[in-house]
Parts: sequence; structure tokens; C-alpha cells
Amino acid sequence: MSNNSLYIGVVFLTAYLFLTIRTQIKISKSNYFNKSQKTANSILIWLVPFIWALLIKSFLKPTCTGTMTKDKRKINKSKYYESENGFVG
Repeated sequence: MSNNSLYIGVVFLTAYLFLTIRTQIKISKSNYFNKSQKTANSILIWLVPFIWALLIKSFLKPTCTGTMTKDKRKINKSKYYESENGFVG
């Protein structure tokens, strides 16, 4: 085994462990999953390298729950939209 492939293997293993451990911590702290779901996801992130961890990380990403006011919206007057004046075009 050459030195280059050894370095690539070490980098790959380090990245895998870092991602998996971080995701494991997020699963453990999550209020979204119940106990059996946490157990199942914990097993799957170790059995399905990278893919399951990335899926769970995107699933646990916080969602924007803010309210959009009229001032925050950017309404293009030449397009169709449903508000106040009905259809404009």
C-alpha cells in the first residue's frame, strides 16, 4: 500500500467519524424523534456510511417559522399574484 492511498484512507476515515459522531449527537439531543426512532437512526448512521448521516442532518435542519409581512415581500407588479388588487398583468 502506497503512502498516498494511506493518507487518503486516513482522511476519509476521519471525515466519516467526524460526520457520524456529530450526527449521532444531534440525534441524541433531538426532540423530534422518539426513543425507538433515535435507536434506529443511530444504527443506520453507522451502517450506511455518509448517506444516512447526510439525510438525517438535512432532516434535522431548523426550519424558518417566521412570518412574512407585506413589507418583506417583493411583489413584481407585472406578474400575477393574489392580494389586494387581484390579478395584475
